[in-house]
Amino acid sequence: MPPRRVLISSSWNDARQTLRPARAATRLVSVAALLFALATPLDSAIAQRQTALPSGIGCVACRVVAQRTAVISDETVTGEALDGIPFSMARAGDGRVYFIPAHFRPLVFSPAQGTLRQFSRSGSGPGEFMTPTRLFVQNDGRLAMLDPPQLRLTVFTDSARPLSTRRIPGKLSPEAVLLEDSVSVYNASVNSPEAIGFPFHTIGADGNFARSFGARTQMRKPEDGAQLRRRLAPSRGQRFWAARELRYEITEWSATGQPLRTITRRPSWFPPAERFESATATRPFTPFVTAIRATGDDILWMLVAVPGKNYASGLGSGTRSTDGVMRYPITSHARHYDTVIEVIDLKSATVLASQRLPGHFAYFLDDEHVANYDEAEDGTPRVEIWRLTLTGLPAGR
Repeated sequence: MPPRRVLISSSWNDARQTLRPARAATRLVSVAALLFALATPLDSAIAQRQTALPSGIGCVACRVVAQRTAVISDETVTGEALDGIPFSMARAGDGRVYFIPAHFRPLVFSPAQGTLRQFSRSGSGPGEFMTPTRLFVQNDGRLAMLDPPQLRLTVFTDSARPLSTRRIPGKLSPEAVLLEDSVSVYNASVNSPEAIGFPFHTIGADGNFARSFGARTQMRKPEDGAQLRRRLAPSRGQRFWAARELRYEITEWSATGQPLRTITRRPSWFPPAERFESATATRPFTPFVTAIRATGDDILWMLVAVPGKNYASGLGSGTRSTDGVMRYPITSHARHYDTVIEVIDLKSATVLASQRLPGHFAYFLDDEHVANYDEAEDGTPRVEIWRLTLTGLPAGR
């Protein structure tokens, strides 16, 4: 399919990955007293380092050029078929795209061959999987796959052959990030006296639990866990970025639990919320962050799902659940969702570009590529791969 180019001006998923409360399968290190002592200072430190982004756009000449480079569907590739919106995606340096699809069988798309095939197989042997939830492409180009039911993280070679396996302590959530020196940070609701109410949990290179940190949340009922959800992205070294799901608030943390800086913004299209509300025929859904990505030269990219202008046309017929609530399935992600993409300059603390795009752009695949999930007219799932390029930056920036 020929590439399509779109010029995005700077004028401006319910496929949410719900993080279920997880139970640690191994005994966590008892550091409850220390964690409670750190809770208040951490909250204060975040407040002292907050930077509020201005409402305007800081670069009049900046533009994001988007070029569609591939479409993955039954009509465009041979081999396996997509069965719905993926849980996780990542792009390798050679252009291959790895999926964790709805059926939990890991797939790889080869643009050179036009194929979609399964890699690895179900089982408990080396490189095998039970229910994988998250994929990463490491700095060395190797692929890593998280399989919480088997409590392990498997690393594959660039040809998807199993290389090594590392155990993880407990069935942590699918939202995670790998930092340098094999340190992992997980965003999860962990039900243990030491960790409950904290959004972040780190695991060292030895596979042992290290610490839980972040602002503490009182957990009185299951829906309180929504306050713990974050979107994660590596920063530099032993640092990472974490975005609140239901408000424009992004914090850079160290793996040792120190908040370094927090960026906030209050645009009218993204009012802060305490809980997520699905869409009905007469009420749009609550906007939410789908992904963030940090790239070179202190640039931070952000994707936010917002209701499409005709969001209700993307819903199917409602059915009343056992609790008496009417629920509406999403039949067209392209009509139901719009996506706001923002590019933030961390040096000047300004938004370089902001644009509302039609569709469900839910994944950063690498520093240049994003993925948009859609359905064909007959309902067949499809994933579009787009390359994003920021242009118009001042000389020397």
